[in-house]
Amino acid sequence: MDLPGNTSLPQLILEKLGIETGKIILESNSGWLRPESLAISAHTYSRNLAKDRVSYLDELPDLQLLITKRGVAEWRSLREEELVPGGKPATLIKVKDFSLTLGERHLNFFVHHEDYETVRKAELSFTQAYDQDIQLELHVSLEPAGGNAVIEARPLKQTSEVHFNKVVDWDRAEDTEKTPEEIRKEQPLAFPPHAPRTTSLEDWCPEEPTRYFISPMDRLERLLNRPGTDYQALHDLVDAAFLRGNKTAPFDSDGNPPSDLTPDDIEKISKVQHLLFRLYKNAQVPFDTKERIFRCLAYMSWNEHAFLDHLEEGLSAFRSSATYMTAYGQCLRTKNHIQMFSEVCIRHLRTRANLSGGENDCIKALWRILRYRSDACDFLTDETCFKLIGSTGLGTEFHNAGESDESRTPHVYDEVLSGASGHGLLHVLNKEYEKKLRRNKRMGWIANYSCCGILWLLRRRMYKSNFLPPNCLQAIMAKKLAKKILSDLKNRKIKAVKAKYSNTHLLEEFIKYIDQQGGQLPAELYDS
Repeated sequence: MDLPGNTSLPQLILEKLGIETGKIILESNSGWLRPESLAISAHTYSRNLAKDRVSYLDELPDLQLLITKRGVAEWRSLREEELVPGGKPATLIKVKDFSLTLGERHLNFFVHHEDYETVRKAELSFTQAYDQDIQLELHVSLEPAGGNAVIEARPLKQTSEVHFNKVVDWDRAEDTEKTPEEIRKEQPLAFPPHAPRTTSLEDWCPEEPTRYFISPMDRLERLLNRPGTDYQALHDLVDAAFLRGNKTAPFDSDGNPPSDLTPDDIEKISKVQHLLFRLYKNAQVPFDTKERIFRCLAYMSWNEHAFLDHLEEGLSAFRSSATYMTAYGQCLRTKNHIQMFSEVCIRHLRTRANLSGGENDCIKALWRILRYRSDACDFLTDETCFKLIGSTGLGTEFHNAGESDESRTPHVYDEVLSGASGHGLLHVLNKEYEKKLRRNKRMGWIANYSCCGILWLLRRRMYKSNFLPPNCLQAIMAKKLAKKILSDLKNRKIKAVKAKYSNTHLLEEFIKYIDQQGGQLPAELYDS
């Protein structure tokens, strides 16, 4: 048989069949492929199939499941290996972090496949509601070539009463038309996020930030190195450089200056800080100058050991002036210091004795510590957190107002908190509310700081998931008080705190967070 041109018989057959030759390996005499290679490969492949051996590897697409870990929603990859045996469904990680809660009949999962832009929602429905929490184990399988994902839910322990095997397919799951990040941000929160203070030269002075920031440092350095100190000039310089209101302090909550500065500038700042502290320790320096210097170092969140040791002495002596409270809130970081401050705060709120700084400064300092230090609530015990939250002093009255015994979860601190004396942040909030309600006046900042202190104490749930359950007496007190304040704000019986953010929004989120359904807090809150 004569073939046209240099066309081989296999090529001619493919052309007649209409198959693209670019996708087919052909034996040829080109030298790069031995004539018997295809036959040998086919034989090897058939033999491996017969003996259930791996013939080739496939790339497994990544599949992610949205889980809540320590109260924070995050995407978890279910892929352990990127390459898996080809031609077979791959079983991914078994997930044991799920449970079917008492009385529930539906379980929802958010799943993201890397080959798709949006997330899908898979729902498992059960024929009955169980009278106990059922721990589940998820088995997830996926076709290596990007095929259908299958989620299978089984009880961790199969019993005669609890025996099921529920399956949902990726193709049948509902497309949410939202990205993974959008879905993650929508998940309800049990506590507010860690919110450290940040800094940048642009925030400090948008026009000529470097010059504006460093110029006072130069002048401070020259002034502090003179034989005699001009205290009035020092006052003016400190006020200009650091005390234009602590909202514009050019240091983050860990005491770092803006990263845009040069090493020489940073060294100059450190030198000025040490010179200021040395001047503060000088017994001949007037008291009002010392106050300015101390606040200056506090607003810089200075983390030098000598300064922190000085603050520790203040904690031991229960020093509670406004200046010390500012420094405590801005600078305390270690476990020992945070525990010591919590004791100062509890004493401050309970006894109201020797409170030269006032409750407002104390509560604001507490909120700053809880907000700036991601692990602050890990350093505190459950009992300490409960004491800081405290009670309204109206425990029995608030509990009986529409709450049945069946709807409430008994708690170890109920007996303490139902007393008539009242203490802690809830008592401060209730006291401020009642005082302004009688006079039909505007509530003070102490109300907002009390709310924020309680909110950030909920970060204890990161370490104890059952901390302040929504139906315990203390939680019921807090929610009822917030609802009363909300109602009177809307009816104009009291006036809201003058703030950039909505007080109504803050109180609504306050209630939601206690119920573990928190959302987005006002962005302007973090400028307070």
